[in-house]
Amino acid sequence: MLNGSCQDLATVIDEVRYGNNTISIANKSSRDDGGVLLQEWFFSLKNPDQPAYLIHKAENRTMYDSLAYSYHSNGKLSRIIEYAVYRDKVEVSVNKDRIKDFFFDASGNLKKVETRHLLDDELVIRMVTETFGDYDTAQNPIQGLFMFGDTFYRSLSKNNFRAYSKEERYMPNGDLYNSEGKNWVLEYSADNVPLFNKP
Repeated sequence: MLNGSCQDLATVIDEVRYGNNTISIANKSSRDDGGVLLQEWFFSLKNPDQPAYLIHKAENRTMYDSLAYSYHSNGKLSRIIEYAVYRDKVEVSVNKDRIKDFFFDASGNLKKVETRHLLDDELVIRMVTETFGDYDTAQNPIQGLFMFGDTFYRSLSKNNFRAYSKEERYMPNGDLYNSEGKNWVLEYSADNVPLFNKP
């Protein structure tokens, strides 16, 4: 219900379109007054499973995110550079916001992601290190679903990680201010495919 009334909350869906080496995603609300921030994601693809860049916009905002992707010679993701773009009627300014570096093991599974958060002068102020482990040997049914935030990390690997940890540090002194982790017990189908749709 909305604000204690008997009205139903807004239903939000993602509308996905694909064509001409581009993917666009827009969230749609079932109500005009549902308090939902409408957003749009636009991917330009290098190859069907490799985005070249992403533009993310939200309604009524002069700022949007632009991400540029680069790859190793074996096709694995190497780096994402995220820019904050400010646009108004007079000018456009672009700041490099964060840099993500991706590391894979010999099996083609994501091992680590290092994210450097930057100030306007590209001084590193925070470092986030995410690690992935305890991979199974089963086929990854989520490969290729890089366009959704919930499946992005899982989409990058050949197999399926069951352990995740994250450390966040202030830079340049490296003081740890947050650490967390998670482990999963995955269920599998008769064909040895993980059942991610199980509650």
